[in-house]
Amino acid sequence: MIDAIDVPAVLTSRAGETLHVNDAATRILTQLPEAGSLFDSLCVGTDEEELTPPTTGTLVLETRRIEWTARPIESSSDDCVIFTFHDRDERDSLARQVAHLDRLASVGEVMASIAHELNNPLTSIIMAMEVLPKKGREARRELLRQVRKDTARALDLARKVLAFGRNGSGGVELIRPNALLKSALDLVGADLRKSDIQVRFRQGRGLPLIEGDLVELRQVLVNLLINARQALEGCGARREVELRSRRGSRHVEIEVSDSGAGIEPAVLRRIFEPFYTTKPKGEGTGLGLCISRGIIEAHRGELSVRSAPGEGSTFTITLPPAKATPSDSAPAPEPLDEVECDGTKRVLVVDDEEVLAELLREILEEAGYEVDTACSVESALERINAQVFDIIMSDVRMPGLGGRDLYRKLEQDEPSLARRMVFMTGDVVSPETVRFFERTRAPHLSKPFRLRELNQALRSLNQS
Repeated sequence: MIDAIDVPAVLTSRAGETLHVNDAATRILTQLPEAGSLFDSLCVGTDEEELTPPTTGTLVLETRRIEWTARPIESSSDDCVIFTFHDRDERDSLARQVAHLDRLASVGEVMASIAHELNNPLTSIIMAMEVLPKKGREARRELLRQVRKDTARALDLARKVLAFGRNGSGGVELIRPNALLKSALDLVGADLRKSDIQVRFRQGRGLPLIEGDLVELRQVLVNLLINARQALEGCGARREVELRSRRGSRHVEIEVSDSGAGIEPAVLRRIFEPFYTTKPKGEGTGLGLCISRGIIEAHRGELSVRSAPGEGSTFTITLPPAKATPSDSAPAPEPLDEVECDGTKRVLVVDDEEVLAELLREILEEAGYEVDTACSVESALERINAQVFDIIMSDVRMPGLGGRDLYRKLEQDEPSLARRMVFMTGDVVSPETVRFFERTRAPHLSKPFRLRELNQALRSLNQS
C-alpha cells in the first residue's frame, strides 16, 4: 500500500520493528548520515493513546530538519504504525523559490509605478542643474539642497525595487509597521493614483514593532494593493483603496480595503487555494494570495478576508508584536555625510568608470588618504605588484576580469590584502554576487551610494 504513494513512509510494529520502507523514504534516508537516529526517534512513544489523533513532530538532525506524522493502522494480523515524513529545509527552500517567482510576476506593475515616481525627482534634478549657473550663491546653495533631497528620494526608490525583485529573504529584523506600509505604497502608489484611484493611508499611533522579513512582508502588501487596483477596474465613480494600521489587544492589525464589486461567496471560500484564480487565462498564476497567507503564517500571524457582493473587500493581516520595544531599538546616530581617515592609508580604486574613480580619488584624498586608480583588474595587479596598499576598492563587474577575479587572485597571493577589499556594485540582484558576498563577508557598497555609506565601509576595515 505505502509503495503506491510518493510521500516518504515507513511502516513499523508497535514494538518499533521496521516492517517496510517505501521507495520515497529510501531515497531520503540513503542521503542522511543520521538515518539510524531518525528511526530511533520515530519509534519512541507509539502507544495507541498517543497516536489518536495522529501525532506530529519535528526532528532536528545535524544536517536536516525532518517533520514527521505517525498514524496507527489496524491490520488483520497486528496493529502497525505508519510514519510519513518530509525534509523541512527542502520544503522551505521550495517555498522561498515560489515566493520569489511571485515577486517577479509583480515586477512589471511595480516598475510601471516606479518609473512615474522616479521621473519627478529626476526632472527636478535636471532643471536645477540647468539653472544653477545663473543663480547667486545663496540660491545655488538652496538648489543644491533640493538636488540632494531629490537624489536621496530617487536612490531610495531604486533600492526598494531591487530589494523587491531580489531572490532570497532579507533576514529577520525589527520593523515599524507604518514604515512597512509606506514602503509598499512607494512601490505601487503611483500606479494606483494613475488609475484614478483615491488612496487613503491611515496610520495607527503608538504601534509596537513587529519582527520579520521586510522583503517578504512588503511582498504581501504589494500583492494586496495590486489586487485592490484590479478589483476596481471597470467600477464606477467611487474608486478607493485604503491602507490602515492599528493596534489590537494582542497584535498589530493591517488592513487593505477596496471599494470594488466585492467577492462572490463561492469564490471567497476558495480564494486562498493554490492555483485558484478568476482572472483570464495567462493573466494570473493563482498563487499570490496562497503565498501571501503562507508568508504571514510563517510570521506567526493570520491573513483573512471579508467581502460581499457590492460591498468591496477588506484583507486583514494580524501580526504579533516583537519582543523588543521601540526604546529597545532606538536608531543609532546618523553617520556623518563625510569620509574620515584615522591616519595615512594608501587606497587603490579599481573601476572601469573613470569619472567615478577620479571622483572617489578626490573625496578620499580630501579625507587624508593616499589614492591611486586603475581602470581594469590587469592594471590593478600591476600597481599592487609595484606598490603597497592598505585598502582595495573594486567594482564587481567590469569588462573582462572583475572584482571577484581580483579577490581570488589576491586570496592566493596576498590573503591579508584580499581581506581588506571593499566592493562596489550595481549588481545586487545576481545570485552569484550575493553568494560571493556571503562567502567572503567583505564590505560592499550598492551603487549608487552615499558618503556616509562609503565612510562606514572604510571604517569597518580601519577598525579590523
